Amino acid sequence: MHKLIFFVLAMPFAFCTREKQPWCDFAESATSGRTTEFLQKVIIIIIVIIYWLYTELMLIVCVASLILDTLSACL
Repeated sequence: MHKLIFFVLAMPFAFCTREKQPWCDFAESATSGRTTEFLQKVIIIIIVIIYWLYTELMLIVCVASLILDTLSACL
């Protein structure tokens, strides 16, 4: 009985293989489907945010370096 329960939990798709037509309605293209296009837009936004944060950090590092150089020259 234990092995049967494990089999059922590990393979939930085994119960819907006979009904292929209703499940085909949920299928979409892997290259131009709605989900793929949505995720591409999300990834672009994430990349822009990461790039912006990186450039801001580099600006802060450059300013801090200039301040330290100025302070060390004064001492």
